[in-house]
This record gives sequence, structure tokens and C-alpha cells, in this order.
Amino acid sequence: MTDPGALRCSDADREEVAERLRRAAGDGRLTLGELEQRLEAAYAARTYADLAPITNDLPATDATLANGRGRPRNETPRRGPERISAVFSGESR
Repeated sequence: MTDPGALRCSDADREEVAERLRRAAGDGRLTLGELEQRLEAAYAARTYADLAPITNDLPATDATLANGRGRPRNETPRRGPERISAVFSGESR
């Protein structure tokens, strides 16, 4: 049986790690320098074993931070697209 860490990761896997890093930086867990270094490592990763150490000191998943409603404490509920209408009226003298 093949070691799961030895399997090649996909672009989607790398992007998922990158998004997690961006959220961590936004939460103040990473400095901008750390974010840049880790993003470079994430995009250069070839296997799952390469991706693992990039996030090993961050909380495991958003679910571990959930407030009981299935979302992180600092995240507002996401909604679908909103429609905004504006009506402009002219002014005449």
C-alpha cells in the first residue's frame, strides 16, 4: 500500500492550503513574511507530505473553531449574490 503522504497533490489541494494560510494571516496567526514563505512552499509542493508541514502549527480545520453553528467564530454567515438597484433622478431648474 502506498503512503498517502507520497501521493501527488492537485492544484485544488495547493489552493485550499493557500486559502487556509490567507485566513490565518487575516486572523493574525501569521505575519505577512510568514504568509509569503508558506504560500511559496504551498505552490511548490508536489505531494501531500510537502503540504503537511506548511499548516501543522495552525488550527486543524474551521470545524475546530466552529461556534456550534458550523462556521468559525470570526466569520459571518455567507449569503448568495445580492441584487442592488439604484434609481437616479434628474434635477432641473
